[in-house]
Amino acid sequence: MTNTENLQNRWLLGSDAPPTLGDFPETWHDMLAELEPEQQSLTALGLMAHYQSLAECPSAPESLTPAPLLPALDLAMIDAAAPATYPLVTRLLAEDSDYVQLTLALLAERGLALPPRDYFVLVASRREVAKELSPEVATIYQPWQRHFATRQNEAEPDDNLAIDADNWADFMPAYRLYALETLRSRDPNACRELIAECVGQEPAETRVKILHVLYEQLSDADAPYLQTLLNDRSKKVVALARQLLLRIGHFGRDDAEDDAEADLELLAKGFEVNAKQSTLKKSLGKSTETVEVKAVLYREHKKRNKRRELLSQYGLPALAEALSISLPQLLNGWAYNKHRADDNRAFIEQASHLPDEFLPLMVEGLASYEFDYPDEILPIWRRLSDTQRQTLLLSYLHNAELDLRFAQLLAFGTRLADNDKLTWKRLQKTAAWRQLCKPNKYHQQTEHDCIALGLLLPQALATVALAYLQEHLDNEAIGRNDLAFYALRLNAELANHPIT
Repeated sequence: MTNTENLQNRWLLGSDAPPTLGDFPETWHDMLAELEPEQQSLTALGLMAHYQSLAECPSAPESLTPAPLLPALDLAMIDAAAPATYPLVTRLLAEDSDYVQLTLALLAERGLALPPRDYFVLVASRREVAKELSPEVATIYQPWQRHFATRQNEAEPDDNLAIDADNWADFMPAYRLYALETLRSRDPNACRELIAECVGQEPAETRVKILHVLYEQLSDADAPYLQTLLNDRSKKVVALARQLLLRIGHFGRDDAEDDAEADLELLAKGFEVNAKQSTLKKSLGKSTETVEVKAVLYREHKKRNKRRELLSQYGLPALAEALSISLPQLLNGWAYNKHRADDNRAFIEQASHLPDEFLPLMVEGLASYEFDYPDEILPIWRRLSDTQRQTLLLSYLHNAELDLRFAQLLAFGTRLADNDKLTWKRLQKTAAWRQLCKPNKYHQQTEHDCIALGLLLPQALATVALAYLQEHLDNEAIGRNDLAFYALRLNAELANHPIT
């Protein structure tokens, strides 16, 4: 060990005796010989620091590799394009996770997006909320998410990067999903074949995530592979395979299941079917038999749980077959307002896996559903078109029996469209508006409803509502500040910006 290393260890670990001249490097002796022992130690300490800075000075690399820049979005950043309303946005996002989806949707509607620092703080602080963003909003920020997925893989973003069986293990999980999604969009068959070859080596949770890629461009060509997954060792994989098969209209059961007949017989006993005559198409003079389907009112939790488990396992087409009715009859005849909320939620969850052709029947039934909580309907919400969502939103808003508050509509994550079906006069007649305007000592609820109203309404109505509420709403009802009006102000003041 050299003199300098000995000195360094001595000073780091400590010593009872001060160092002598012989403990220092010979090249230092001329400078230290004439000094007092205490001054020798202090001077040597300074020389040591200088010596280390020279000895450990790194050499410059031959060339620097710059990190790839964050890709630009198609939308303008709100902090630069609309600085006056930017503080309103940051406050709303920080105030409550319920406001995130519709605030970002409102910005996108006006051609604006969050700047990177705010978006990534939002994703980091509200991860679950960020995961639940609607596809329309999530797609806007997808270039940034892909950028960081590729950075985690220590490679520059490359849309042409090909994943195959040989390099499968070289991809980090997030980047692998991105690569598979890219491949699926370009060559669905090649993506399916690659997944079939490699996914078996992954754990069950990872297999489920990877198999979700098949929802993109799902077609009959995927059916043979999905059929093989019905024998997977993971129940979650089997359930996902069934859902994918239902989506493309493959309603057949797996005959390999020994208990299927007994299970379906038990499932059918959990429901009552009452037939009735109804003329559905009077203009054509056609009379079609409709039915009313109700779940048996089990008191035992065990029986109710078993019924939901079997319904989840076999799906609605199998239930309709077990009840000796058609699937459209089952969808038309489900008596939403005569069921427990958990039975309705289970039914809607299974209906969300049906092909698109059955969604209009679901919308027709759901329009009159007097639900307790909006989350009962959420499983099927993202499957619906914007027109179908607007139909349901307006039905619920105008349904006096529901007695909704505006804050409850936030759960749907959909803004009301600007059309003649929602006018200022009709808005004032809704139960939600009456709830908002009546005296309420709980100012937080009123504040919550005001913010929800501002995020839900189209711009013209938001402008009118803001002026009215500022004049007529009791100051005590909204607390000591005007946070209640932030969303209405944002909506009314935010101009449209061109999308590049």
